[in-house]
Amino acid sequence: MTPLARTLQGALDASRRAYETTPHRCRSGCGERVLREAALCEACDEERRVVQDQHDRLVAMRIPSRLRWATFGAPELPVRVKYPGAIEQARAAAHAGIDRIVLQGRAGAGKSVLAVCILRQIAREVGRYCSAKFFDGYEIAVARTKSPLGAEAEGVAQAIRAEVLVFDEVGSGKITAHDATPDVVFRRHAEQRPTIYTTPFSVDEIAEKYGDGICRRIFERATVIRVGPERDGE
Repeated sequence: MTPLARTLQGALDASRRAYETTPHRCRSGCGERVLREAALCEACDEERRVVQDQHDRLVAMRIPSRLRWATFGAPELPVRVKYPGAIEQARAAAHAGIDRIVLQGRAGAGKSVLAVCILRQIAREVGRYCSAKFFDGYEIAVARTKSPLGAEAEGVAQAIRAEVLVFDEVGSGKITAHDATPDVVFRRHAEQRPTIYTTPFSVDEIAEKYGDGICRRIFERATVIRVGPERDGE
């Protein structure tokens, strides 16, 4: 054995003895030995890294904390989305390669939940987590009121250029001269960027609010999924 090999073997033996004699255990409670008090073993540390990476991706995608649990495999999904067939329709749309998906239904029906499931499925398949974004309709409606004169609001710019976008509760903002909703819809349609819309409003209501041109760019040739009645009592 060469001197270098003996040195390496000695280091390995010392490390093995240290693990065999250490009184410390992984702080996760798995029982694995660790060399330092309150440390994690390699397996648990890797699991922690995976969880942290996933959290960081969801933050980068702007998914609200209340919706970060949402995936097609989540056991809570059938509890949160009760409308017949909506989950399977959304799952099929996520795998089909979308242009536009519109999820319609009243508040609490699970539109936003399914939109996040679709967004995460598409982002995972194409590997573009940071270029997938979630924006609320009210955010887009007021974003320009908070930006410097002559400069595009960063939120509006992100919504327009996102590779895949959830535009949640489109139509929920109050129509003003600053509302960027028509611009986001028009630009994404023109550039053929996949968009997942959710709305409690009917086609006629969207047309009345934004005009036939914007309404057509949301609904025409889109995959429309009813997640529930558009209004209570319907």
